[in-house]
Amino acid sequence: METYSDRIKIIVGDITKLPTEAIVNAANKTLLGGGGVDGAIHRAAGKGLLQECMTLGGCETGLCKMTGAYNLPSKKVIHAVGPVWHGGLHGEGKLLASCYDSAMKIAEENELSSIAFSCISTGVYGFPKDEAARIALHTIFTHIRDSYEGQVVVCCFSEEDARYYQNCFWEESLTLLGDNEAIRGYKEKVDTMPAEFWDELMAYIPRLERGKQVSDSTSARGGKLERRLGMCTSPADYLCWTHCFNIGQMPDYYMMDNVYCLFVISTFLSREAYWTGTSATPEELLKILKPLREYRRKIELRNKP
Repeated sequence: METYSDRIKIIVGDITKLPTEAIVNAANKTLLGGGGVDGAIHRAAGKGLLQECMTLGGCETGLCKMTGAYNLPSKKVIHAVGPVWHGGLHGEGKLLASCYDSAMKIAEENELSSIAFSCISTGVYGFPKDEAARIALHTIFTHIRDSYEGQVVVCCFSEEDARYYQNCFWEESLTLLGDNEAIRGYKEKVDTMPAEFWDELMAYIPRLERGKQVSDSTSARGGKLERRLGMCTSPADYLCWTHCFNIGQMPDYYMMDNVYCLFVISTFLSREAYWTGTSATPEELLKILKPLREYRRKIELRNKP
């Protein structure tokens, strides 16, 4: 089964050698080449790229224009003009997000099945790499969620650069689930659960591993574990939840190593059980509880003095 984690890759490599249908160049406003990735792409593409770029009349910051790829293995080059960092008080974040948004729209409009991004504005333009990575992934994930059906590659210059994207990959992937503000609130709720909640939850694992159901209630609406996993409180709460999250995408998240996505799945299972009278199977619950147990251990280690 394909998952969203198969749709976007973080790699270290030379973007001029990637055979994706399009590569995204971190260009300047003239589009006539420069240093870094921009210069490397122009050199690898040959004179034809420069000649075409000379006909485009430049490009404004935050926008993109597409050309042929000439001697490159890709079919197209999308030239994105990123912002120069001036402390973050001049709309740099919005302009960088606009670069990724514009490039993704071009890929969608031209039905390009794959696109590779360079790390826009993080070189001589000085955009902080951690913030740039979050903006890039958030914007890309939004398009994967809403409209883009192809594969995305983020091509980094070094392992150090790639770590910025890897460190925020799973958190930014929450964008796929629906309303971002609601999801952030849900994440905060998960992060602040008391130790007693975790203890109670983990205590069910041995019983589940023996194939036993864990419902400790005779109610047709399911047991305590299901209710606690989903934090069910009322029909209104349930309806609010279904409107905030893309329930139809839930199966993809069984394959993703993301504790928040696991909690969203568990919420779906538990609330479905609570309101329909069906119960999650031991196998379904173990898929959730075992990764959560590992996550809890990581939290405990992180919080040790």
